[in-house]
Amino acid sequence: MLLPPRTVAPSGEGARQNLSCWLEVTLVLRLSLPEWGMEELAFAHWAAPWEGKTAGLAWRRFEPGRWAALSGMPEGVDEVSLSVAEAESVVREVMELLPGEMYHQPALGLVSAFDESFSAFRHRCLKAVARTVQEGLLRRDPAAAQVVAQVIDGIERKTLAPEERQLLEARVGFAFYPEGREPSLPSENLMIEGGKGWRG
Repeated sequence: MLLPPRTVAPSGEGARQNLSCWLEVTLVLRLSLPEWGMEELAFAHWAAPWEGKTAGLAWRRFEPGRWAALSGMPEGVDEVSLSVAEAESVVREVMELLPGEMYHQPALGLVSAFDESFSAFRHRCLKAVARTVQEGLLRRDPAAAQVVAQVIDGIERKTLAPEERQLLEARVGFAFYPEGREPSLPSENLMIEGGKGWRG
């Protein structure tokens, strides 16, 4: 789906005169992992500075809706557009950036988020048992030290098959950002550059 362009509100007076054009892509996917008891929708949001081409762009994840925006082209800028074929090409490129692996810790009943790295999921699993481990160590329980290894060793990895990660919808459009603002994730999230590895 091709979306109309939008213009993000300026961060301060006079910022509108310095606008940068970004290409934004939102993917809606169905994740289906019945053996893990998982069936849900996932949203991927990626953006790249527009360079007049549809391949090899510097993609990054971003969180939409962080700033107010108006529909339409801003005044005084050259019009930009994509054909349906170009939009489809962009979607294929972004699909290649999506992670192809997910993780499960059955003893804890935890499943990774679609864009969660193994290290982040491992940390979340360890955090879930941190209090138990700490209390066991205080009691000098020798089994407490083994819990960490058991949790890590019990994490299952799964490479997603096409039928387990189905693209339901793709939205592609241009957005104009004023100086001081650009597509990004909140500061507490790690920004992942294109080619390295999203939950929307």
